[in-house]
Amino acid sequence: MDTESYRMELLQKVGLNAEANLNFDRSEFVKNVLESLIESEVISDYVPCHYDGLAGINGKRVEIDAYSFDEDDNTFTVMICSFSGATEMQKIAKADVEKVADRAIAFIEGAIDGALERNIDESEDAFELARYIRDTHPSVERYRILVLSDSSRSDKMDKLAIKNIGGKMVVPALWDIINLFDLEISKKGYDAISIDMRDLGTDGIPCLSASAIDKGPRYESYLCVIPGTTLSLLYERYGSRLLESNVRSFLSTTTKTNKNIRATIINEPDMFFSFNNGITATATDITVEEKRGMKYITNLTALQIVNGGQTTVSIYMATKKDKPDMSRIFVPMKISIIPPEDAGDIVPKISRSANTQNKVSEADFFSNHAFHIRMETLSRTTLPPMMQGAAYAKKWYYERVRGQYRQDSNRGGKQFILEYPKDQVFTKMRLAYYHMSYAEKPFYQIQGWALREFSKEITSSWEKNEAQYNALYFKESIALGIIYNAIDDNVSQQSWYRTGAKMELVAYTFSKFFSMVREADKAFDLQKIWDAQKVPKVVVDQLMEIAEVVNTSINDDKEDLLVRSWCRRPKCWDKVKSIRINFSPNLESYLIAKGSSTWRQKATKEKMAKDEQKMKTFINARIEVVNLGRKYWEAMYKWGDKFKMLDGAERWVLSKALENEERFLPSEWQSVKILKIREKLINNGYRP
Repeated sequence: MDTESYRMELLQKVGLNAEANLNFDRSEFVKNVLESLIESEVISDYVPCHYDGLAGINGKRVEIDAYSFDEDDNTFTVMICSFSGATEMQKIAKADVEKVADRAIAFIEGAIDGALERNIDESEDAFELARYIRDTHPSVERYRILVLSDSSRSDKMDKLAIKNIGGKMVVPALWDIINLFDLEISKKGYDAISIDMRDLGTDGIPCLSASAIDKGPRYESYLCVIPGTTLSLLYERYGSRLLESNVRSFLSTTTKTNKNIRATIINEPDMFFSFNNGITATATDITVEEKRGMKYITNLTALQIVNGGQTTVSIYMATKKDKPDMSRIFVPMKISIIPPEDAGDIVPKISRSANTQNKVSEADFFSNHAFHIRMETLSRTTLPPMMQGAAYAKKWYYERVRGQYRQDSNRGGKQFILEYPKDQVFTKMRLAYYHMSYAEKPFYQIQGWALREFSKEITSSWEKNEAQYNALYFKESIALGIIYNAIDDNVSQQSWYRTGAKMELVAYTFSKFFSMVREADKAFDLQKIWDAQKVPKVVVDQLMEIAEVVNTSINDDKEDLLVRSWCRRPKCWDKVKSIRINFSPNLESYLIAKGSSTWRQKATKEKMAKDEQKMKTFINARIEVVNLGRKYWEAMYKWGDKFKMLDGAERWVLSKALENEERFLPSEWQSVKILKIREKLINNGYRP
């Protein structure tokens, strides 16, 4: 697939969604692009808010399509669309991109000076947004303008002009069809920002090559010393975009300034290089120039700090608050240059290795957790019920790795798409939405932390009882998704629905429904939803009744806040949860009373599913241990023994793997233990 084919497929999808949702093509394009950027962790979330009009007596045109505010690094992002929808792909010039970005900048300026509030009707979402921008402006560190376009950038496109609003930097970025295509085909999205070090007032970063020249290295590596001033300016301009997603997730749960690092900056700046472990980073491209007999890095593409995020943020925060003498601070940095085609695979591995000696836990590297591998396996082996009149059953496809469905469908062709239709693909993010809202924590989705919190819960519960994640869990997860999507599909068709805040309404309605079920001391029969592969009208009617009440609550009780800001707070959920709503009598057949025969049957099915999964785990573990062979386990045993990583019991169990070619096969229980020992050694630096 090339860029033009990708664009035509995207526009076709946009057109179909617009027709189905009674929406504009432009709005569906914005939604599609922003959801892709969320999935690729370029942004954490967004709020749709389209406005196109004039601001103030000068008649300056303002426009906006969506926005988000990252409270972790105080970046306010405004999204604006340049959409043509033309059959032939158009080119977009730098001047046109900056003209579009200027309309978004004008919106921010009009919000800060109050002009928009005087000219926009109070009933419009844009009015609330204007007030929100004005209120948050003092705490904002930088503004980011994302220009979304279905055109391709002109060949002469270079850097977009960085501007300033009230002393705050405004950094524009273009997401054209070329960038979107690159994002789609990559295994994991990365932010391909191009950084010219000379724009930061420096000749570059002094460096030494650390690659084995005589062996033709696969990747280039450099050892550097980056001035504290330069590092601070980098973070000021680009914020958390510089931080690899796992590091970014970790930093969001910690204090923004490390006290020890800050103390060194203020009291002993000359010792910073000696005291600090430094930074590990990656980039996809680099320019190195020689000046005065020294090598300098003058340009970097897709710079990602995979270890040292705390150092970076602490230096920046100290620069702003404490005003230290930054000329005396230097930070050691190791940087590896990984080609774009390998970045999605290699960068997370470097991140994992670089963080094994600090507090970033395995939960932060959740993508390759065994839970996801099991969900992927279950999605390929669990056959849904055959619907009446259908020639075959349509399976649900769990996309564990971004772009996986596209690759599989390209290989499998039409038959694969018939077996796994596009509308039955679900991702880690969607699964997190379903389960966190099911657990009555809808605010995590609105905060943008549903996947992070879900990963914590799964990582913890997996260690205690991984057998609970079985075929029944998979079926119930699909049933939850079907219900969630039914709410999403139906709310916008209701006469009482207000434009905007749809994500909040869907998540809170979903949570409220299952909260009501639990308060009634009952369980909802998810098996019936799985069997039908749809939500019956009686359940949809109940959900819409709940949604109307929730809609009123989140709009009327928001305590002088934006709906999005209000719904981010647990207090909002407490308010919604306390509202009394009665179940329709027609719903009784879908509710299972505690202690009833159906309840007991449900408990029996759950136990059988866990037992079956335990058996599969044992059998699969034994097969894997035997198939890997004696040499594989012998090498691991020697490494663990050399570095004193094995205790007596682990040595004894692992020795059983060394006997498997001598007709002494390890038992199923021993095989499970052996695989856990392998996981422990890998986490401590062993590489098979």
